[in-house]
Amino acid sequence: MVFFIGPSVIHAGYRATTSAATIQSQRAEYRRLDEGESGLSGADKAASQNARSKLFLWFHARGLDIDEGDEEHPLWQSWTELFGYWRS
Repeated sequence: MVFFIGPSVIHAGYRATTSAATIQSQRAEYRRLDEGESGLSGADKAASQNARSKLFLWFHARGLDIDEGDEEHPLWQSWTELFGYWRS
């Protein structure tokens, strides 16, 4: 049972402790990084992609969408993203 509801409980906890202003600021930073990557190369591009990847996990740890399509995700993906967030 914990496997199924655990991510939702963790997401809700993170969302409850994250202000709307912080979420908005992180969305702006994600967009800035995403839009700026086309002009980068080498180490600069890799650093930007790494920062954007961390922000992607930050959003998903809170159960918030960022840069998603309409595809279905496997049940275990939420756990994988949470572990990735905790390791970053």
